[in-house]
Amino acid sequence: TEPSSNDVLCGRGTGPNEHEGNIHFRSLVAERKTEYLATDYDTKAKLAQDIINLVSRANGRFLVKIKPDVARRIGIRKNIKAWTVANDKIALEKVKQALRQKRE
Repeated sequence: TEPSSNDVLCGRGTGPNEHEGNIHFRSLVAERKTEYLATDYDTKAKLAQDIINLVSRANGRFLVKIKPDVARRIGIRKNIKAWTVANDKIALEKVKQALRQKRE
């Protein structure tokens, strides 16, 4: 899968951090962070899901990088960055982690 500008790339480093979709994602998180930190568990899950829904409504997806050994097995050439759509659990954890992070 080729990432679009609306996608959120799961992972660490400058690649995901500088991706347009991740920049927008962080702004969505920043808008809800105070509310998230001050609320109960059930509401936290709802707020996180709301952010996932906003990304989805903008035709964005949460993507995870395919590991090199898996990529080779499915016929993707070496040194090609390959992405696949994250499952719901991974997307939810990505959002919740971002909401809990100390830095903005």
